[in-house]
Amino acid sequence: MKSRNFFLKNSISYFAIFIFSVGFFYILNFLVTHKSNFYATYILGSAMLVTMWGGLVVSKKNFLISFFLLFLLFITPAFVFYFFNTPDYKRFARLLFAYVVFTIDILVFISILRYAILKKSLLFIVLSILVIPSLTYLCYYTFMGIELNGEAIAAVLETNFNEANEYFFTQLKFSTFLVIVGLFLCVYIIYKFAKNLNVEFSKTSVILSYILIAFNMIAIENVEKFDSPYHIKYIDSYFKTYERYEKNRENRLSNIKNLKANQDGVFVLVIGESQNKNYMSVYGYNKDTTPFLNKLTKDKNVIFFSQAHSNHTHTSPVLTYALSAKNQYNNKKVENSPSIIELANLSGFDTIW
Repeated sequence: MKSRNFFLKNSISYFAIFIFSVGFFYILNFLVTHKSNFYATYILGSAMLVTMWGGLVVSKKNFLISFFLLFLLFITPAFVFYFFNTPDYKRFARLLFAYVVFTIDILVFISILRYAILKKSLLFIVLSILVIPSLTYLCYYTFMGIELNGEAIAAVLETNFNEANEYFFTQLKFSTFLVIVGLFLCVYIIYKFAKNLNVEFSKTSVILSYILIAFNMIAIENVEKFDSPYHIKYIDSYFKTYERYEKNRENRLSNIKNLKANQDGVFVLVIGESQNKNYMSVYGYNKDTTPFLNKLTKDKNVIFFSQAHSNHTHTSPVLTYALSAKNQYNNKKVENSPSIIELANLSGFDTIW
C-alpha cells in the first residue's frame, strides 16, 4: 500500500511537471510567433525531456527553478531577435526544443561540478559566462529599442574599452539598470538552487544520457537552420572580407596602368569620427560648438557640404566605402576595389596612413 501511494504521488508530480512544461513552451512560442498553432512534436518532446530529467534529480524543486530560469536566461537573445523577426511557429518550436536540450546539457554539467574541488567557483564562472549574451542583448535593446544586429556587434568588436565605456554610460537608462539588476538576481537564484542539484546515477540516467547526446545532434541542426541571434555567420563573413582584401592586393592592382599625378605637393586628409552635423553650429546648431569652422565659412577656398550623408553605420565599412571603389551604390566586391591610398602609391606619392 505504501509503495502504491509512493508511485501514485510520483506519477502525479511527473504529470504536473509535464503539463506545466507544455503550457510554458506553448505560451513562449505564441508570444514570439503570435500564432496559436500547437506544434506537438517539438513542444511535447521538450516537455517530455524536462519531465524525464526532472525525475532523475533528487530535489524536483531545485531542478525546475534552475531549469526554467536558466532556460529563459539562455533563450533571451533568440527571443528578442525573433520577436522582431517573427519566424514560422514550427521553426520556432524546433528552436525551443534545441534550447531545452542545451539547457539540460548545462544542468547535467553543473550536477557533475558538485564533485569538483572548486565547485562553487566553477559554477559561478559558468553562470557568469551564460549571462553575458542576455545582458548584451537586453542592454542594447534598452538603448536603441531594436534587437542587436550584426553591424552593431561588428562595431563593438572594432572599438576600444574607453570608447565602449563612454557609449555605455551616455546611453544608460533606468530600464538598463533594471535589466542588469534583474539578470544578476536571476543568476543568483539559479546559483542558489543549481549548486544543490543531485542527479541519481543509475541505468536510467545512462540511457537518458545517450538519448540526450542524440537529441543534441537534432538540436544543433535546428539551430543552424535559423539565422543566429548572435550573427556568427555575419561576423565571420565580415572579418573574412577584410582578410581577402589583404590577400588580393596584387590581383586587385594588376589591371591599373599608367597612373601619374598631375602635380606634386603635400595632401592631408583628415577624417572625423562619430560627428553629427545636427550638433555643429556651422550647420545651424544653436550652441557655439564649432567656432573654428564658423570662421572658415568666410574663406572662399573652403567648401562646406550641406547634404553629405554617411554611407554606413560604423567605422570600417564607412572608411571602406569612402576611400575605395566599393560603395553603397555598386555591387563591387570589397577585395576587388582599389583604395585611394593604393592609387596614390601607384601615382608616385609616398603615403602615410
